[in-house]
Amino acid sequence: MKRRTLLAAAPAGAMLASAANAASAPTSIALWHAMGGALGDTLQASVDKFNASQSDYQVQATYKGTYADLLTASIAAWRGGKAPSIAQVFDVGTADMMAAGRAVVDVYKLSEMTGVAIDPATYIPAVRGYYSLNNGKMGAAPSTPPPP
Repeated sequence: MKRRTLLAAAPAGAMLASAANAASAPTSIALWHAMGGALGDTLQASVDKFNASQSDYQVQATYKGTYADLLTASIAAWRGGKAPSIAQVFDVGTADMMAAGRAVVDVYKLSEMTGVAIDPATYIPAVRGYYSLNNGKMGAAPSTPPPP
């Protein structure tokens, strides 16, 4: 059977209902992290607060084990075409991620895309240098603790 025939065989009402649900469904954001215990609880509380504050986006935070486990899982998922929207990578994995090319969006590009200003001068020179690309632009950024 040809693909055209399969598409035509689907009930029109079901197709319209599916399209309407997709249009009204929030954008899903997969956040993989390596924070267990109290830090994981704090992160989940922040995610829950964000999700409750609006209906356009829904963040699903998933604990992936140790930082090394998270890095390995993120790389494998990207290679398999199923990478998370956001992966929290530890500082030792920063160079791997910054060298990953299309697998990541550099922080300075993300800032330009979203209009959210990220001022590299807010970081001390050693930190700014560690997370910068060879051209001096921020490739990554250190995580900051959530506000109390």
